[in-house]
Amino acid sequence: MDKQKRALYYYLANQEEINEGHLGEYVGIYDNHIIGYYKDRFQGVMDMVHKGYERGTFNVSLCRPSGEPEVFMGFIPVTGEDVWI
Repeated sequence: MDKQKRALYYYLANQEEINEGHLGEYVGIYDNHIIGYYKDRFQGVMDMVHKGYERGTFNVSLCRPSGEPEVFMGFIPVTGEDVWI
């Protein structure tokens, strides 16, 4: 499994704990560690890259209540290596 998927699975497995006090914010995760919380996805991705994390090795997820899917007008949001910087 690649690092970006592993970071997403870590978020989903620990969603309630990670989201505590941060609903509506974005969380940057690398290697099963929370790197930071951000006001928007772009800020999160840029901060992760500036901290030296390679694109495709991390994930930036929206903190939503457990069980609530993340939907953006019918398309899948992209993070990490899929973001054009």
